[in-house]
Amino acid sequence: MFTHTGGFETMMRHRAFSRLSHVRHRHRERGYILLFFIFALAAMIILLTMQADTSQIERQREREAEFIVRGCAVAKAIARYNNAGRIAPLNPGAPFPLKLSDLTREVNVNGQRLRLLRPSALRDPFTGNEWRVVRIGDPLIRRYLERWSSFTGQPVPATYVALTASIINQGGFGGNFDPSEGMLPRPPGADDNGNGDDDDDGFAAQRPIVGVVGSIPKPAFTTVFGEDVTYDTWLFMYGPFAARPDGRVVVGTPCERLVLPIP
Repeated sequence: MFTHTGGFETMMRHRAFSRLSHVRHRHRERGYILLFFIFALAAMIILLTMQADTSQIERQREREAEFIVRGCAVAKAIARYNNAGRIAPLNPGAPFPLKLSDLTREVNVNGQRLRLLRPSALRDPFTGNEWRVVRIGDPLIRRYLERWSSFTGQPVPATYVALTASIINQGGFGGNFDPSEGMLPRPPGADDNGNGDDDDDGFAAQRPIVGVVGSIPKPAFTTVFGEDVTYDTWLFMYGPFAARPDGRVVVGTPCERLVLPIP
């Protein structure tokens, strides 16, 4: 009887041990599966984050490319407005626009009615809002010219130094400019219909526009004159020419890096 009881107890202990081992094994398997899912989820999150970052970078690059195209278009339009329809360095003694919308109106160039700028170029592609204008005397002009001088190794022309002044004495600036007929003066602060200017900047809004910049303080991928910039400090202004020792002229502006023969 004792032997039988002892064998029964042994068998029960063996069964209990087997069940415990089986339970531990199942728990261990579940732990491995849970750990696998945790690692898989972490890997998926990392991949999705990398993909999102890549997509965001690509979108920024695309917008930056359009940012450059539109900004350069505005800079060239201002240069043409300032030079009777020709693309040439800015002349502080000639008319400048007071509003960006001045560039989208029709003008007479050699008997042809043309628009200097398409309306869609008036907006910063990053924000969808109108460019922030840079008027004569803005500190960004001085910084631009310092970069230009460092990049080209040339002194800044006096005509461009004049653009850093708060006030330029010229016969009149802004207004309804017609390259074939000269300037059609309008009262200071008047809009296209002769009404008062809606800007709240007072006298500042009556100063000539020489360029535009973006609005967001985000670093750009492209360098300007070899230096890193943010979109809110990237000035699009038609720059001066720089003469090279070989007798050729470099258009020292982010809009054009062409090498042109001296006329």
